[in-house]
Amino acid sequence: MEGKERCAACKYGEFATHNEWGDKIVAKFGVCRRYPPQTFSKATGYAEFNFPRVEKNDWCGEWEQWLETEKEA
Repeated sequence: MEGKERCAACKYGEFATHNEWGDKIVAKFGVCRRYPPQTFSKATGYAEFNFPRVEKNDWCGEWEQWLETEKEA
């Protein structure tokens, strides 16, 4: 598998580029928005909805590249 076919280059991967103070950062972890958030209940009884956490070098076999028209929109 080529290095470009990883979560960091996938159109569904979302990685932070800036922190809350506006400083540029390189995030190692992000989220995959390929499917809806997963639901689970905490011990407190509250439900949480989260997208799966992924590393930049992870891959899942459903990698898709951004199309030029999507980048411009």
